[in-house]
Amino acid sequence: MMCNEKFNISLKDNVFGVNGGVNYKRLHCPKCNKYTMCKGIKKE
Repeated sequence: MMCNEKFNISLKDNVFGVNGGVNYKRLHCPKCNKYTMCKGIKKE
């Protein structure tokens, strides 16, 4: 289950993170402490 938390990632996470398709990465969520597929969004 996704918590829908928005967070910034480091350049290291962006470069070395596991890709899951176009604009998706498997990342660690700082809110729920789970690894999940995250969709990239533009900064506001």
